[in-house]
Amino acid sequence: MQRESVFAFPPAAGRSIRDSENVPPVIAARWLKPPRGWCKPNDVGAVARGSGMTACGGVVRDEEGNWLIGFSRKLGVCLILEAELWGLYEGLLAAWSINIRYLIIESDNLEAVKLLNNRNGLSIFPSIVHYIVEIMKRPWTTKLFHIG
Repeated sequence: MQRESVFAFPPAAGRSIRDSENVPPVIAARWLKPPRGWCKPNDVGAVARGSGMTACGGVVRDEEGNWLIGFSRKLGVCLILEAELWGLYEGLLAAWSINIRYLIIESDNLEAVKLLNNRNGLSIFPSIVHYIVEIMKRPWTTKLFHIG
């Protein structure tokens, strides 16, 4: 039987954090454990409604759902897509730092997944996309999927 956990994720990308008063605060998502020998980060973005300040953070879990390492980063005011990309980056860094070598990355943000899968494409966030692509090129196996 699949073990499930419920996490809160930010609303869909493409909207400005400054417009967050019009966006629902969170969307519930279910986490399904990865195949044996693989790990998965769970990242969450947060938006302060009044100031528009953002942060990202989360945990990396093993195939049984055990917490392996946590991560967080204060971002300031930014777009939701940018916050999602920073959350993916921080999750990758955390996993690499504890020698995880098989990582499944899932994102409910289709725009972020498209940016990372089209590694030669243009981006309005060239630095963070470049950082993520470079980490994914390291000697490990990563798989990136859109979940919806």
